[in-house]
Amino acid sequence: MITAQIAKPYHFLQPIVYRYMPQEYIDLFFETGKLRLSSFSSYTKYEDTVKGDKGEGFNIATATSKKENYSLYAVVGVGTNAYSICTSTILDENLKQKFDCDGVFKIKDSQSFGLAVANKILGFIEGMQGLCQYVDIRSTKKTIESLDLDEMRISPDKKELDMGKMLQKVNEANSIDSFFMKPLSYQYQSEYRFIWLVDKKNNDFLDIECPEAIQFCEKVLY
Repeated sequence: MITAQIAKPYHFLQPIVYRYMPQEYIDLFFETGKLRLSSFSSYTKYEDTVKGDKGEGFNIATATSKKENYSLYAVVGVGTNAYSICTSTILDENLKQKFDCDGVFKIKDSQSFGLAVANKILGFIEGMQGLCQYVDIRSTKKTIESLDLDEMRISPDKKELDMGKMLQKVNEANSIDSFFMKPLSYQYQSEYRFIWLVDKKNNDFLDIECPEAIQFCEKVLY
């Protein structure tokens, strides 16, 4: 999120990004506005390691308490209610070949494009977009106010801890960074990702028609 309150002009340059896909679907988009949105679950099913990522959406979140001298950590997942489009900041023939695509189009105004698509998604509740972070290990760490074990017990008279309450604490250390983490092996893709959250569990794909998004794009001809 970017919030700026200053007395003088301050400019934020939006990245121009490129969507690699079969030319027939690019032509269909520019004719009708039809787009297919993907999901993290679909990315994990690709056997192709260029397009797919088995660890997509998973993150090791660590919550450290300010009051108590210990931490909790767990593997958590994001994206079960998210749709996405993956693009690149790089226009390159070699990258097109790696993606095994014969076409690419440019998104000239990524912010307006993301908002236009959001308006066409039934049940849309929140959106985000940005550059992917390339890391050795997908992990987030955050200091939270308290990890009081007594508050996490199943009941006041029981010693056992409620795993749901523990996970809720760990999730406080999770962040939107989890949606944008990728292994270093994918760094050559220079991915810029659009994410749209919905109010229910997603399907593998969502097809929409968004002719309003066409004005923010243009075909790339080689």
